[in-house]
Amino acid sequence: MSINCSLWQDNSMSVKHFAFVKFSEATEQCFLLFTLILFMFLVSLTGNALIVLAIWTNPALHTPMYFFLANLSLLEIGYTCSTIPKMLQNLLTEQGSQDSSSENSGQEKQLHLEESILQISWQIWT
Repeated sequence: MSINCSLWQDNSMSVKHFAFVKFSEATEQCFLLFTLILFMFLVSLTGNALIVLAIWTNPALHTPMYFFLANLSLLEIGYTCSTIPKMLQNLLTEQGSQDSSSENSGQEKQLHLEESILQISWQIWT
């Protein structure tokens, strides 16, 4: 059984550009996305905070594996607290633009926060 290759060559297309679009112009859909993302944000914060609290309060969990697990939870709290609130604000205000100077300063603050969290957690554990 042979396949005619000319059929496959005729079925081709090329993409000239790619653009991001807003989530939605309808306010009902924006509100639904806002509540869904807010719920997932709060679940993530609560879960990571409970992981850190459980590891810090139980002396049996003061091993290197749980030390790194607590650090990962703290880093995820930092990442989600620096990105998701801005996305939620953009969903409510329908402003998707952001200037690069504020974005760069936010990234510098995030790096400083992560270094501080690692230094503090290292001092607590040692």
